[in-house]
Amino acid sequence: MINKHAITAILLVATVGLGCSFFPKKGGAYQGTLDNFSIDFPAGSADVKVDSASANWASSGRTYSKNFDGRSENYRTYEVQAWQMNPSRTDGKDLRTILEIGLNGWGDEPGTVIRDVTVNGRKGIDSVRTMELGPVKMTFRHVVFWSEKTKTLFIVGVTATKKENVATADADAFVNSFDLGY
Repeated sequence: MINKHAITAILLVATVGLGCSFFPKKGGAYQGTLDNFSIDFPAGSADVKVDSASANWASSGRTYSKNFDGRSENYRTYEVQAWQMNPSRTDGKDLRTILEIGLNGWGDEPGTVIRDVTVNGRKGIDSVRTMELGPVKMTFRHVVFWSEKTKTLFIVGVTATKKENVATADADAFVNSFDLGY
């Protein structure tokens, strides 16, 4: 006969062992299943907003975004844009030319800093630009990646009212967690 302590121990081991299957994880990667990517949004994947988007250089697009500290001087947005590209825009072009499409002309603007990056084995470009939008200065960090397989241009972005917020540990972790083909 099994005593009540043995039953409690068995239930505890089973609960801990199976807990990952039944209880949601705190945080964790957001799965962009429509566009085949994963990324770790700061403070977890709850409240990620998905919207359709359009651009004259893409056939369709979606944005996945999460905002923090709205309407404050510490405002910031973390976002992934996924653009299905028209073959006429990318066929026969080298990787750098395709990636620069995602900068939408910013690469030539004064004050824009661009550097080559590799995240999870995927080459991209990382750009930072600050501009005035009315009475507010905003800093934009766009890291652009290309998926040849799905013909999708990805722009991983951090936008902030404080320039230093686009290069914080949270911002870097967000960018560096981007992965295609989970």
